[in-house]
Amino acid sequence: MKKYESIVLTVAAAMLTACSADSVLSAAGVSGEEPAVLGGNALGLQCDIGEAETRAGTDIQTAAFPASSTVYVWLSNIKEETGSGLVPKTEDTPYTCTVGSDGSTLTPALPSGTTALRYPGPGSYPAAYGIKPKPASTKFSVLTDQKTEANYLESDLVYSEKKTYQQSSGTVKMQFNHLLSKIVVVLQAGDEGIKEADLTSATVKVNACPTCMFDYPTQSYVSPDNIDTSVAATDITLSPQGACIIPPQGIAQDTPFIKISVNGKEREPLKIPTGGKTFEGGKQYTYTVIVYDNVWEVELAGVTVSDWGEAVTLAQGTDYYGDGNL
Repeated sequence: MKKYESIVLTVAAAMLTACSADSVLSAAGVSGEEPAVLGGNALGLQCDIGEAETRAGTDIQTAAFPASSTVYVWLSNIKEETGSGLVPKTEDTPYTCTVGSDGSTLTPALPSGTTALRYPGPGSYPAAYGIKPKPASTKFSVLTDQKTEANYLESDLVYSEKKTYQQSSGTVKMQFNHLLSKIVVVLQAGDEGIKEADLTSATVKVNACPTCMFDYPTQSYVSPDNIDTSVAATDITLSPQGACIIPPQGIAQDTPFIKISVNGKEREPLKIPTGGKTFEGGKQYTYTVIVYDNVWEVELAGVTVSDWGEAVTLAQGTDYYGDGNL
């Protein structure tokens, strides 16, 4: 069974605070007692993210969503509370949610005249799916400059598949999975001529196609077979944490893949090995690279492949594939 780092969105009868079970979630947050004449359970939104990782390049969007960021959620078979009563929403209805300062509370922007969301009633169940960020079309492109945290996050496509939650109250948990591939490059000094500051300021790029086909709510197009080949491969700059995100894809052998510049000196790129390489969605590929002072080439010390969110331990000089291949 695949193991993913997960982002969990819970749809609850009440917020996970010390408020009353009859509290409702409004556009401004938690409000007072529900009118008895309306009945039904209030539907609140709360999110959580799986266990944070501890190594370089993996400390962005792991313990929580960034405060004030946006998560898009579609709900169906719910009710919107208005001044004149409850309005059934049987079709997928989009809600733009803002993440609170705690990194987990989601406050939906409700339509004008709507004061709360509610479960449909006994024997009837809501359905939901969600995404962050929201693609503008059936194509999704990562940013080629991921040096800033904002650009990295815009490239991290996470998704919760559409499903029905067979409950009319309590907590509904939506598991969001990373759909794309994470590339982590760990630089290590090979001699005394290379200092830690040199590695910290180094520029690292990955050459890959930046665009894939994507359709939601089905998510049926995200795979190495559905890369958008009409968009040329390009260099994608890693974040200061040493990571970047690329769409799942296959890359032909001998293609320059990892490009490193230290102290303004471009090193020989590491190339895709014989037979090519396929990068899968939801996976993290970690490369340990040894850099020397007066050598144009860099040395690949090791490669690990893990589920995105699974901690890995690296040892200098360890060849995880047996031949040093990418």
